[in-house]
Amino acid sequence: MRLAIFAAFPHELNRLRKNFGFGKKLEKGLFPLFSIRQRSCEIIAVQTGMRTDTLKAAFTHVREKYHPDMILSIGFCGALYSEAQIGDLVWASQYWHLLEGETNLTQGNAVMTVVPADFSSKKILEKLHAQIRFYEGSFITLSTWISKSRLIQAIPRDIPIPVCDRETYHLAQW
Repeated sequence: MRLAIFAAFPHELNRLRKNFGFGKKLEKGLFPLFSIRQRSCEIIAVQTGMRTDTLKAAFTHVREKYHPDMILSIGFCGALYSEAQIGDLVWASQYWHLLEGETNLTQGNAVMTVVPADFSSKKILEKLHAQIRFYEGSFITLSTWISKSRLIQAIPRDIPIPVCDRETYHLAQW
């Protein structure tokens, strides 16, 4: 099995690289790419930055050259729920893209996709939940920077465990 893990910044991959012992870059290019084998799984870690064009180039390159069986987007998100604590893990069961220039997140002016959980992902989620503080929630990907206070006002109150980032929606669509 081959797993590709994408993160925007080096500090989002540091713990992963330290714990798994990722070595030198896998190849030279626009984005740092690291690889390690753990038992029967090859793990490829990719640092993409926040720019959509670099993210897409990294995603396309990894998909075409390494053919990962699974893709995981990780990183530090901006929590938009009041109970948030440092270290919470949020699994995106739905992701939204707040379109540039919009001020409210609704079905009419945002793109929303629900990710159906298959049997294997449900088993993974159950194992994670037994070990760490973990939630199934909603990722809101922003095209441009929006203040947290403004964003909290823009999202519907019934969105479960909302967090914001700049990458998830795009990776999920590609």
